[in-house]
Amino acid sequence: MYYTNFGNRSGGCGHAHKDIIAARQCIEAHRRKCARERSTGGSGYSDRQMYAVASRDAVFDPAGRVGSRVIESSEWKRWY
Repeated sequence: MYYTNFGNRSGGCGHAHKDIIAARQCIEAHRRKCARERSTGGSGYSDRQMYAVASRDAVFDPAGRVGSRVIESSEWKRWY
């Protein structure tokens, strides 16, 4: 099992995280980056969600995420 972050607008992180904590740190770093962009007049926006995927290949293949379980933020916040 791997974890990845993907949003229809902001795209994916491109990482195959081995644990939920690393995936959470990645998604939070992206959200902080987007907030900094907005604070300076940019258009930073994060719509990424965390996905549990069966293989590393699914991280890079949008079809691989079909049927993958979305990890809700209320669930992954417990792991950090």
